Amino acid sequence: MLTQERKNKTFAQVCVIFAVIHASVSLANIAPLSNSNAASHSLSETMKDQFLGLDFESGEVKKKSIGFARICKKIKQGESDLTEKKRFLQNCDRDPIQNSFCLVLKDWDRKEKSRPARSPLTWLMDRVPFKKKIVEHWIKEGRLDQFSKRPEREFRQGLKSVSASSDLNPMVAAILSASSCQYSGFSQILGSKLEEFLPDPDVQKRMLDLYEKSARCNEGENSKRAHFRLGLHYISQGSCDAANPHLDRLIDGKISGKVRSKIQAKSPDYRARALFWRFQCAEKQKKLSDAKDAKQTLLKDYPFSFHNILAQKTSQVQSEPVKLHADSKIRFRSVLKPNLNGKIRVIEAFCVLGEFELARKVIGSIEKDLFEAEPEFRLYLAVLNYRMNAHLRNFSLLSSVFRDNPELVSKPALELNFPLNVLRPDHLSKTGVDSHLLLSLMRQESAFNARAVSSAGALGLMQVMPRTARKLEGFFHRKRLLEPDFNLRVGAKYFSSLLERYQGDAELALAAYNAGPARVDIWLKRYPVSDRILFMDLIPFTETRDYVAAIGRNYYWYMQLYADSFAKGNVLQAEEKMSDRKLGNVFRLLGG
Repeated sequence: MLTQERKNKTFAQVCVIFAVIHASVSLANIAPLSNSNAASHSLSETMKDQFLGLDFESGEVKKKSIGFARICKKIKQGESDLTEKKRFLQNCDRDPIQNSFCLVLKDWDRKEKSRPARSPLTWLMDRVPFKKKIVEHWIKEGRLDQFSKRPEREFRQGLKSVSASSDLNPMVAAILSASSCQYSGFSQILGSKLEEFLPDPDVQKRMLDLYEKSARCNEGENSKRAHFRLGLHYISQGSCDAANPHLDRLIDGKISGKVRSKIQAKSPDYRARALFWRFQCAEKQKKLSDAKDAKQTLLKDYPFSFHNILAQKTSQVQSEPVKLHADSKIRFRSVLKPNLNGKIRVIEAFCVLGEFELARKVIGSIEKDLFEAEPEFRLYLAVLNYRMNAHLRNFSLLSSVFRDNPELVSKPALELNFPLNVLRPDHLSKTGVDSHLLLSLMRQESAFNARAVSSAGALGLMQVMPRTARKLEGFFHRKRLLEPDFNLRVGAKYFSSLLERYQGDAELALAAYNAGPARVDIWLKRYPVSDRILFMDLIPFTETRDYVAAIGRNYYWYMQLYADSFAKGNVLQAEEKMSDRKLGNVFRLLGG
């Protein structure tokens, strides 16, 4: 009989043997990593000479990879019979290179089989049916008790049909007199509704009181928005002392509450804006130490943000927003995540064949694992995305690389993030609109995807609505908007009309391009501020506010990277038109 100690020792030895065997099998399924591929390479040389990792593999590995890619292409496109596919999959374990292609095929098959069937329409509303007229009546009567167990969205929907600020007085009084924080979300929502009736001073006072109540409760997204709006409105009144505590709360992040929905998960980050306005207030108040701290934090945490660029440009001591290095290093293969290298080889082989759609599918399957790999390796993935015109993927990928690895920020690396490889320069210059501004707009609208179609029906590079295009061009088939040249011409013509409407003010034209000129005209009356940057941040639509800021950032970098690539348009040079305007042109500042 074996003693218990000997049994345990024997069991441990068996476990070690199995672990060694498992490791040997696993390593057998990973193709060897060449010294050249494991080393760092120059990004600029890689871009110039169109290098791929396969170029540094042995001739046998490269030949096999391209051959296996051809077979996978035939299988995926239905050009081979089931016997050929079965035979190919049976031989997977014999060759680690072939195994990578087999894993891709199996992954595609699994996704096809697991694709859910379309489910019948289901109601997502609460069991108690939503009656808009009833809710509107409760709001006008100040029946706050009726909302104790009802969702905030019903309150928001009921407010939409209220057209007079006086109708809201009973509900304002009820919320402000409530002793608990139970209705803090309703307080912020009602404050947002009252903004529609600005600049009435009585309305403004009630609005600020509602925001203050929501901010004091310090709970989640509603509180963040309340602090943000309070800071801006106090600045618009010339009171940095009142604004600073709210800006500091956003900067410090001392706001409780968990993310409870997908909407909140996608909520805006107010911190960069709060840092900018904290910096602006500190400079006005001659608090140079506070101004320096806010500016440096903005530069460190949000180097590529619109507000960091503005802070560096408007500072009494101007500096460059980001330090650019001469070049960046990349890695063709990952040492930290060697399991990714097989699929990278698959992607490269598809690229050699010009099968970019198949290559994009494979990249999509490894995105979740990329963030654990070396930043130099992720930068190489950005090179592959760039070559496949998969620019949207690059925007999120490169933002994390640049934020955490400033040593990799170089002109060649930024050219991946602000691409120029989609249109010929002469196509842009023919529009008569500043080429850098058009590029900035297209990057934000479609990520240079000429086939992009939005949920609202906007099409192509500049996301033009068919009804808008027909007003300018007459009747045509909507598919023509998917043609890059036609879309660019129509989109630029519409944007030019907006620039003319707003006397060359690019930021107003952009806001109108996104939200419509009627809304922009309303906002100009609602927020009669002399500071154009403040006006841009006061825009009540998160999407439009972020849209204009993103294009402003894009414009700065396109000017920095490609200042000599195009003849300047006439849009941003209307000095005589701008000189009499109270609202200055922020885009002229960015391009200067």
